Amino acid sequence: MTNIYFEDITGIGNLYLDKVLNKFEDENIIFICKNDSGKYYFCICYEFRYELSWIITEIKLDDLLKVLIRNVDMYSIYKNSSSIIQVIYNDNMKIITTNYENIEKNLLPTEGVVLNADEDTLNYIIKIGQLKMKENISVYKPSSHTLTWKENYSFTNQETDVLQIDAQSTSIFKFNCRKTNSIEYKTHININYAA
Repeated sequence: MTNIYFEDITGIGNLYLDKVLNKFEDENIIFICKNDSGKYYFCICYEFRYELSWIITEIKLDDLLKVLIRNVDMYSIYKNSSSIIQVIYNDNMKIITTNYENIEKNLLPTEGVVLNADEDTLNYIIKIGQLKMKENISVYKPSSHTLTWKENYSFTNQETDVLQIDAQSTSIFKFNCRKTNSIEYKTHININYAA
């Protein structure tokens, strides 16, 4: 991994920038990082004028997909987290580990606000969806079975995206994104696993 964004965070290690979801001028405001263990972290920069300050929490693939497809607001990610890390950088870096009960609520995203996704986010949804499918298959390997995962989300992409991956010699992943009206897509991810 490259692009170290946060170095040596207590209990996490290094965090590497995985995806920027929202920027203001040159500053990443909402973004996803990943550590050396492959865990994902949801990060929000809440101050960048006088000092740099972020709130960071681990996010499971299921929850990350829900945020990306706008089924869950960003506030809920922090509210349901067992640990929130505050990083404050002025002349030096200060790291505070806290939780939802003890963090100042004005630092969190407004309750009910969902991610403003753009067309580029669709590619990231595909990437995270594929990782989630691999995670499911590594736990559940029937001799012959089809699993279907369905979600709705809103985008303005005018094309149909079909992506097929041969992740292992015995598994085939297929991702179909079909336009159902001008802004809504239904996502169908079918996993065919044959012995």
